[in-house]
Amino acid sequence: MSVHTRSCVLTHFGQPLALEERPTPHLQDGQILVRVAAAGVCGSDVHIWRGDDPRIRLPLVMGHEGVGYIETLSGERRDVAGRPLAAGDLIVWERAVTCGRCWQCVVRKAPYLCPDRQTYGITRDGSFSTHLVLEASTHVLRADGDPALLTPAVCAGATVAHAIEACDIRPGDRVIVLGPGPLGLFAVAFARERGAGSISAIGIEGSQARLGLCRQFGADQVFIREQGDRPDPAEVVIDCAGTAESVADGIALTAPGGIYCAPGVGKPLGEVPIPFYEQIGRRNLRVQGIWVSDVSHLNQAISLVLSGRYPFHKMITHRGGLEQTTALIQAVQRQETIKAVVMPQE
Repeated sequence: MSVHTRSCVLTHFGQPLALEERPTPHLQDGQILVRVAAAGVCGSDVHIWRGDDPRIRLPLVMGHEGVGYIETLSGERRDVAGRPLAAGDLIVWERAVTCGRCWQCVVRKAPYLCPDRQTYGITRDGSFSTHLVLEASTHVLRADGDPALLTPAVCAGATVAHAIEACDIRPGDRVIVLGPGPLGLFAVAFARERGAGSISAIGIEGSQARLGLCRQFGADQVFIREQGDRPDPAEVVIDCAGTAESVADGIALTAPGGIYCAPGVGKPLGEVPIPFYEQIGRRNLRVQGIWVSDVSHLNQAISLVLSGRYPFHKMITHRGGLEQTTALIQAVQRQETIKAVVMPQE
C-alpha cells in the first residue's frame, strides 16, 4: 500500500512552515513506518524556527517529540523491554539515533555524547508530519494512553531525568527550580519523587499560571524573580530557564557544597561572567551541564507521566493540526502556552 506523507517543512528561518506532500520511502530492513499521532512543540523548536540553533540545515521537517502508531514494519522488531512490536502498537521513540560503536556509546555508556548523534526534527526530518520512518537502530518503547500526554516526556521529561540523576538528590535536600515551564514542572515532580525536603520554583513576571501548576506538582514555595523575594540557598539548583541571567542567579542561589545543574541551556548564550573564586571555588560548588538524554531517561519520564501521581494533563494547554503548526510555535515563543502539541492526523 502506497502511503503519502504530509509534512510541515522549515524552508526559511522565522517564516511560516510549508505544508508539503511527499511519497513515503520504501522501508529498509528493521525500519518502522509510524503514523504520528502527536508531536510536542518544545522551546527548542522556537530556537530552531528562528535560526538560533547552529546545528540546523534547511530544509527540515521539525518535531523531535514524537508519539505514534506503527503503520508497518520491515522485519521483526522488539521494543527496549523485549516486547514484540506489531502494526497498530502505540510507541514512543528515543529522539536520537547514535552510532553504538564509539567511545562515548560503548565505554562511557553516554550515548547522548556520541559525536555522530542524529536527532529527529533537528539534524534529520522529524515528527511535524503525518508519517515518519524510524531507523532500525532507533530505540522504541511500547506505550499506552493519550499520545499528546506522552510528548513532553520525550524531551523535557527525559532531559530532566538525566539532570536529576546527575544531581543525586538525597532525602531532605533543599531544591530550587528556575523556570516553571515543562522542564521545570518535570524537575519539581522528579525532585519530589527523590524525597526533597523543600522545593522552590522561581519564574518571571507573567508566569504566575505556570508557578501555580508547579505548586500542584509539589513545589512548596513559588517566587517571581522581578519581585525581589528569593528562597534560601539550596543544596540543588536546577536551571530550566537557560538564560544568562538564570545561570548567574542559579549559581548565587546554590548553597556551599551544592550543585548547580543546567538542563535548560538549549542554544548558545555567549559568555556569562562569574567570579569563579568567590562563587565556585571558595564555596566548593559543582557546576553540572546536561546535554539531552538517553533511552533510560526517556523510560523514567514516561513512567512518571503514566504513574498518575502528577497532573500532567494540565500541562497540555494547546493542540492543533499540521496547518496550525506555525501558530503553535509562535504561541510557545510568546509564552502563551505551557505545552502545545501538534496532532498531525487532525
